[in-house]
Amino acid sequence: MKKIRVLITDDHELFRRALRYLLEADPAIDVIGEASNGQEACDMAKERLAQVVCVDWRMAEMDGIETIQRLITVMPQIKIIALSAGFEHGTEAKMLAAGADIYINKEDVSGKLLPAIHAFFPRRKLVDGVVPHSSVTDT
Repeated sequence: MKKIRVLITDDHELFRRALRYLLEADPAIDVIGEASNGQEACDMAKERLAQVVCVDWRMAEMDGIETIQRLITVMPQIKIIALSAGFEHGTEAKMLAAGADIYINKEDVSGKLLPAIHAFFPRRKLVDGVVPHSSVTDT
Protein backbone atom coordinates (compact mmCIF):
# COMPACT_ATOMS: atom_id res chain seq x y z
CA MET A 1 0.00 0.00 0.00
CA LYS A 2 1.33 3.43 -0.92
CA LYS A 3 1.78 5.83 1.94
CA ILE A 4 -0.01 9.18 2.10
CA ARG A 5 2.56 11.95 1.52
CA VAL A 6 2.02 14.75 4.06
CA LEU A 7 3.80 18.10 4.36
CA ILE A 8 3.67 20.04 7.64
CA THR A 9 3.65 23.86 7.48
CA ASP A 10 3.90 25.93 10.65
CA ASP A 11 6.24 28.66 11.84
CA HIS A 12 6.66 27.09 15.28
CA GLU A 13 9.27 24.33 15.29
CA LEU A 14 7.91 22.67 18.42
CA PHE A 15 4.44 22.35 16.88
CA ARG A 16 5.92 20.93 13.66
CA ARG A 17 7.82 18.34 15.69
CA ALA A 18 4.69 17.39 17.60
CA LEU A 19 2.73 16.97 14.34
CA ARG A 20 5.52 14.87 12.86
CA TYR A 21 5.52 12.64 15.93
CA LEU A 22 1.74 12.21 15.72
CA LEU A 23 1.73 11.52 11.98
CA GLU A 24 4.72 9.17 11.92
CA ALA A 25 2.94 6.92 14.42
CA ASP A 26 0.59 5.99 11.57
CA PRO A 27 2.18 3.45 9.20
CA ALA A 28 0.04 4.70 6.30
CA ILE A 29 1.57 8.20 6.43
CA ASP A 30 4.91 9.47 5.14
CA VAL A 31 5.86 12.92 6.42
CA ILE A 32 7.77 14.26 3.41
CA GLY A 33 8.93 17.46 5.04
CA GLU A 34 8.39 20.44 7.29
CA ALA A 35 8.09 24.01 6.10
CA SER A 36 8.37 27.04 8.39
CA ASN A 37 6.62 29.44 6.00
CA GLY A 38 4.28 29.49 3.05
CA GLN A 39 6.92 29.90 0.36
CA GLU A 40 8.82 26.87 1.63
CA ALA A 41 5.54 24.94 1.71
CA CYS A 42 4.72 25.75 -1.91
CA ASP A 43 8.20 24.80 -3.08
CA MET A 44 8.36 21.58 -1.06
CA ALA A 45 4.83 20.46 -1.92
CA LYS A 46 5.53 20.68 -5.64
CA GLU A 47 9.04 19.23 -5.45
CA ARG A 48 8.13 16.32 -3.15
CA LEU A 49 4.68 15.64 -4.62
CA ALA A 50 2.71 16.19 -1.43
CA GLN A 51 -0.80 14.77 -1.33
CA VAL A 52 -1.81 16.55 1.88
CA VAL A 53 -0.48 19.80 3.32
CA CYS A 54 -1.20 20.95 6.87
CA VAL A 55 -1.13 24.76 6.83
CA ASP A 56 -1.02 27.14 9.79
CA TRP A 57 -3.07 30.36 9.75
CA ARG A 58 -0.38 32.77 10.93
CA MET A 59 3.13 32.57 9.50
CA ALA A 60 5.85 35.04 8.58
CA GLU A 61 6.57 35.83 4.92
CA MET A 62 3.34 34.27 3.63
CA ASP A 63 0.26 33.63 5.75
CA GLY A 64 -1.96 30.56 5.59
CA ILE A 65 -4.53 32.16 3.29
CA GLU A 66 -2.00 33.05 0.59
CA THR A 67 -0.24 29.70 1.03
CA ILE A 68 -3.50 27.81 0.48
CA GLN A 69 -4.38 29.88 -2.59
CA ARG A 70 -0.95 29.33 -4.16
CA LEU A 71 -0.94 25.61 -3.40
CA ILE A 72 -4.29 24.97 -5.07
CA THR A 73 -3.30 27.08 -8.07
CA VAL A 74 -0.15 25.04 -8.67
CA MET A 75 -1.48 21.67 -7.47
CA PRO A 76 -5.28 21.62 -7.81
CA GLN A 77 -5.52 17.99 -6.65
CA ILE A 78 -3.74 18.66 -3.34
CA LYS A 79 -5.68 18.30 -0.09
CA ILE A 80 -5.22 21.05 2.44
CA ILE A 81 -5.87 20.90 6.15
CA ALA A 82 -6.00 24.37 7.67
CA LEU A 83 -4.79 24.64 11.26
CA SER A 84 -5.20 27.50 13.69
CA ALA A 85 -5.33 28.20 17.38
CA GLY A 86 -8.69 29.78 16.54
CA PHE A 87 -8.34 32.93 18.59
CA GLU A 88 -9.79 35.21 15.90
CA HIS A 89 -13.43 35.13 14.92
CA GLY A 90 -13.90 33.97 11.36
CA THR A 91 -10.54 32.21 10.95
CA GLU A 92 -12.18 28.92 10.03
CA ALA A 93 -14.44 30.44 7.37
CA LYS A 94 -11.60 32.48 5.86
CA MET A 95 -9.30 29.48 5.50
CA LEU A 96 -12.03 27.33 4.00
CA ALA A 97 -13.02 30.13 1.63
CA ALA A 98 -9.38 30.37 0.51
CA GLY A 99 -9.56 26.74 -0.58
CA ALA A 100 -8.71 24.54 2.40
CA ASP A 101 -10.54 21.24 2.39
CA ILE A 102 -10.81 20.92 6.16
CA TYR A 103 -10.23 23.17 9.14
CA ILE A 104 -9.02 21.80 12.48
CA ASN A 105 -8.43 23.87 15.59
CA LYS A 106 -4.93 23.17 16.96
CA GLU A 107 -6.45 22.17 20.29
CA ASP A 108 -8.17 19.27 18.49
CA VAL A 109 -5.28 18.08 16.32
CA SER A 110 -4.40 15.00 18.39
CA GLY A 111 -7.82 13.44 17.90
CA LYS A 112 -8.86 14.78 14.51
CA LEU A 113 -5.84 15.13 12.23
CA LEU A 114 -5.25 11.46 11.39
CA PRO A 115 -8.93 10.72 10.69
CA ALA A 116 -9.11 13.84 8.52
CA ILE A 117 -6.11 12.77 6.44
CA HIS A 118 -7.51 9.29 5.97
CA ALA A 119 -10.89 10.75 4.97
CA PHE A 120 -9.34 12.12 1.76
CA PHE A 121 -8.59 8.67 0.41
CA PRO A 122 -10.76 5.73 -0.73
CA ARG A 123 -12.54 3.57 1.82
CA ARG A 124 -12.16 6.18 4.55
CA LYS A 125 -14.91 8.04 6.42
CA LEU A 126 -14.92 11.59 7.73
CA VAL A 127 -15.20 11.68 11.50
CA ASP A 128 -17.41 13.82 13.70
CA GLY A 129 -15.96 17.17 14.66
CA VAL A 130 -13.83 17.70 11.56
CA VAL A 131 -15.21 20.61 9.58
CA PRO A 132 -15.28 19.93 5.82
CA HIS A 133 -15.36 22.90 3.45
CA SER A 134 -18.92 22.24 2.29
CA SER A 135 -20.38 22.62 5.79
CA VAL A 136 -19.35 26.22 6.40
CA THR A 137 -21.66 29.00 5.29
CA ASP A 138 -21.18 32.73 5.38
CA THR A 139 -23.14 34.53 8.07
